[in-house]
Amino acid sequence: MIFAQLNRAFLECNDSVQEAILGMLDILTASDSQASEKEMALATVHEALFPSTHNGALGADVAELEESAAEDPNIRSVLEEMDAEEAEFVDRVDAAMKAKGLSQTDLADALGIGQPAVSMMLARKSRPQKRTVKKIAEALGVSSGELWPNFQE
Repeated sequence: MIFAQLNRAFLECNDSVQEAILGMLDILTASDSQASEKEMALATVHEALFPSTHNGALGADVAELEESAAEDPNIRSVLEEMDAEEAEFVDRVDAAMKAKGLSQTDLADALGIGQPAVSMMLARKSRPQKRTVKKIAEALGVSSGELWPNFQE
């Protein structure tokens, strides 16, 4: 019964949403994914398959959800720590790119992605996944830990 509901919801999604869901399933099944990554991936799959209504609109604004979750002091401290780590990551990537004389386009080419994706990440409009941090470190010739504070293999 549950599988049928999941399958039906998946088949109702457009191709790009299905592709995103499959990417999230990769995170859920990867042995090197951290628990926090798996939790976020599962929440993303659930929202994609069964969109919630939030303030009368379909779907939820992640910033609004984080803001309301931050009312809990424990969650707020985790969000603040994640924000600080992300800011430090961006600063370190930017410094490594400058040291190597690489542009965003150069880094994007090395990663096999588009320059806008690199731009969004460096503008902190998207959080990189663990495997992306590894790819960036490899492209810049540094260890993942040199880029992301407290990076765990």
